[in-house]
Amino acid sequence: MKVAATAFVPAILAACASAVPADDSAPLQAFVAANYDVTTFESAAVDLNGDGSDEHVVLLTEPGRCGTGGCTMLVLQRTPDGFQEIGRSPTTQGPVRLSPESRNGWQILLTVERYDAATHYHALHVYEDGEYREQVTDTRIDWDEPLDQDVLIAR
Repeated sequence: MKVAATAFVPAILAACASAVPADDSAPLQAFVAANYDVTTFESAAVDLNGDGSDEHVVLLTEPGRCGTGGCTMLVLQRTPDGFQEIGRSPTTQGPVRLSPESRNGWQILLTVERYDAATHYHALHVYEDGEYREQVTDTRIDWDEPLDQDVLIAR
């Protein structure tokens, strides 16, 4: 698993150069800028389906992409022509974590779903029928509970 925070800030890019493969960093930035009209985002490269090729979990962090419910999270899969969106959640709150469990051959992603200012629930992002779909659970979050899962994006 490779994790990186990506933005068009030279210091951040230099610090993350070893975290995201050089052959994916520039194309990922170009794809996100062209398709989502943003230049600031956080990302993590991780092989979610065990095929030896990394998918990219992207959290769009520009003010127009974040609100009281969170920020837009994307899951992008590498294709011969660039990237394909295989998941989107418009109200994601971090951290974005990688579950040790999988369904349908793909690892489950874990995020936070905000119900109100004081109540938050765990949300699962499960791959079904060609895309990641969010499933909110009824498990309230205990912020003092340690996280057992790998953190992809620590926002």
